[in-house]
Amino acid sequence: MPPEAAAEVAGRRRTMPPRRSRQGTADRPAAGASRRVGEIDGLRGVALTLVVLFHVFGGGRVSGGVDVFLVISGYLTAGSVLRRASTGRLTVPGAWAKDLVRLAPTALVVLLAVVGGMFALLPAPRWEAVLREAAASATSWENWRLIDAELAYGAAGPAASPLQHFWSLAVQVQYLAALPVLALGCAMLAGYAGRVSARAMTATRVFAVVVGTLTAASFAFAVWQTSADQPVAYFHGFARVWEIGAGALLALVAPRLRMAGSLRAVAGWTGLVAVVSCGFLFDGGALFPGPATLFPVTGALLVLVATAGAPTAPEAPARGARAGSGVPAEVAPRRDGAALGTLRRVLGSSAPRWLATISYALYVWHWPVLIGWLAATGRERAGIADGAGIVGVSVLLAWATVRWVARPVERWAAGERVTGQRVAGPSGRRVAERSPAGQLVAGPAGWRVFGRWVARSAGRRVFGRWVAGSAGRPGARPVERKVSRAHIAGVVLAVVSALVAGGSWVAADRIAQGDVAELAQLRQPSAAHPGAAALRAGQEPASPDVPFRPSAGIAARDGRHVTDCANGDRAATEVVSCVIAAPDGEPAKRVHLVGGSHTQHWEDAWVQVAEGAGWEVTAIIKHGCRLAVGKAGTQPGCPGWAANALDHVIAERPDVVVVEGTETTTDGTDVLLPEQAAVWAKLTDAGIPVIAVRDTPRFDRPPPDCLAANAGLPRPEAVAACSVPRSEVFAEASPANAGTPGAAGAGVVHLDLTDAICGPETCAPVVGNVLVYRDEDHFTGTYVTTLGPDLESALRREAPWLFS
Repeated sequence: MPPEAAAEVAGRRRTMPPRRSRQGTADRPAAGASRRVGEIDGLRGVALTLVVLFHVFGGGRVSGGVDVFLVISGYLTAGSVLRRASTGRLTVPGAWAKDLVRLAPTALVVLLAVVGGMFALLPAPRWEAVLREAAASATSWENWRLIDAELAYGAAGPAASPLQHFWSLAVQVQYLAALPVLALGCAMLAGYAGRVSARAMTATRVFAVVVGTLTAASFAFAVWQTSADQPVAYFHGFARVWEIGAGALLALVAPRLRMAGSLRAVAGWTGLVAVVSCGFLFDGGALFPGPATLFPVTGALLVLVATAGAPTAPEAPARGARAGSGVPAEVAPRRDGAALGTLRRVLGSSAPRWLATISYALYVWHWPVLIGWLAATGRERAGIADGAGIVGVSVLLAWATVRWVARPVERWAAGERVTGQRVAGPSGRRVAERSPAGQLVAGPAGWRVFGRWVARSAGRRVFGRWVAGSAGRPGARPVERKVSRAHIAGVVLAVVSALVAGGSWVAADRIAQGDVAELAQLRQPSAAHPGAAALRAGQEPASPDVPFRPSAGIAARDGRHVTDCANGDRAATEVVSCVIAAPDGEPAKRVHLVGGSHTQHWEDAWVQVAEGAGWEVTAIIKHGCRLAVGKAGTQPGCPGWAANALDHVIAERPDVVVVEGTETTTDGTDVLLPEQAAVWAKLTDAGIPVIAVRDTPRFDRPPPDCLAANAGLPRPEAVAACSVPRSEVFAEASPANAGTPGAAGAGVVHLDLTDAICGPETCAPVVGNVLVYRDEDHFTGTYVTTLGPDLESALRREAPWLFS
């Protein structure tokens, strides 16, 4: 998981070969510290295993491993960055460069592989969306892209985005970008407070207050946003800050914890059970990051407390250490109880720790491999055998990426080279760099631009002498300056990321421009594309030699009604009303279309009938909602909007209200909702007739994608491969005619236009050389324009009073 990327590198850094001090002694980590890092690696390995297995075999359930990674990321990075900020070893450009070196190489390899595989495995209608997500992923705003595109977290399937999982990497990078600035600001504030106040103020204390405040605010926001609009909350960066903040706060207090071994054992095992069981107990895809997220977050914190808690008594020097020898004594291992010792052995074993070394790479690889396999095979989910193969291929790709891409880049970036000279006095730049404010400008480029100004009188006035030191004084001697290769690598990787993002976005724009030109041609009538007319009695079948329109590649854009005004805000309840057809004079009838997208996609057909009959047609649309009492829709704002829309319609008193009459599903369920029938009764009681239109079919896979995937077959065979039996998407009889309570109320007219959409036995994706659907369940605008005569015929038969 991306949020453990920083943790992975932090753990690797803590277990690197020891450095030699100036006195020639080794600066080696204590045995307890090394062991704790290993146990944290083990926890990351367990969490990664859960993430991968739930993605491949979980059917859309969330394991909670992402949340564990966020906690670990905050735990391992916050304290380290704060220490470097307080001791003058942190610069913002340097921190950003190192983060790019750690994260960008693996991410770029996967992004390039996904873009390349897209052309081979995914149908053309999906290329533009994938390219835009590749651009967002390369520049770390994929979570905001998913929110903007109104995509909710969903199970893996052939139609799922292969880059959906990059949302968490985007949250990770946004956090890492802000962390050094926050740490330096806290250190600066602590230094300023120490000079103007007699009360001592440490950077750690300031950092704890700031992070604690942000954590509390983020948790409150996550709870509110989850209740208001959970799909947005799931990807929202600030709604995830509290999980990182919880780990950061634990890192600050962990050195002061005193816990008995038995208490640590209870905490550790309780936490591990919580982490492992989370995905089985909670539907995280629908509940996170709200209060339910406390379960995996608390579990991760308990494991960290158990493995990182301070000893209850002073630890004895290791055997062989001599007092006064100058050689740091290694800490003797604690004698843990059996329960805690078993926990340490489980987490510190080789398998989870090895997985932790490839955890970041495995996370970013496994999802595209899974989606690519499902897209290539057309399967809805992976089975046991192919799922195991997907996991194996992902592990191999992750290991190879770490072995031949990530680690070579990190090793090269860890070197230094002499690039020139700088001017420094007795204290020189070293003093400026070790002050928090000076670190903000102490990078390679920053020193050239700001260094001398900071070191002279102007800088002292702004930052104080504690920043400026004596650098830049007259007569200062030239000294060699070493620039870390990490800065060079960071700049190169930033440029490459920008090029990948820019190239992907430009390619997506070109696809969109080509679509616009093709869509303009659809406005021209064509006798070779009769559409719904081909299903009418006595009509000659359309020639299969004529290419259907719109093409599968642009079908998703052929929704002319989509650009009409509508309430598209998930949580908003306001009523948006638009007149979409009106005669020159007084209208013969006033018709209101009220509902969601399944009412909206009929608009062009209603406009055709209205123009001939002299009606005024008003659309009142909120996406994902129905005119109903209570909750009947997919958006959180639906109940409030429906109540407001009902009041608005009754106040307007149109001649008729048109609504969705039934609700279909992909499993063939076709029902009339009691919540809707209750509203119809209220309208008819107010003297307003209701026309309820039977819902449209819903396909498991978007027909345009299916047709694109079968483009190599002859047209009749491709259409047959993407057709479904009518009985699988519709009930045998309409619920309106099956004695459903409330269906046959006075003043309610039911329209069933299924025969204008499907044949007697089959619902085909192409009718009369016109592609019927633009996605799983919405008509193309081109097909709707051929439905006008069918709609008028049904209205004259079922509601003749509209034409009187």
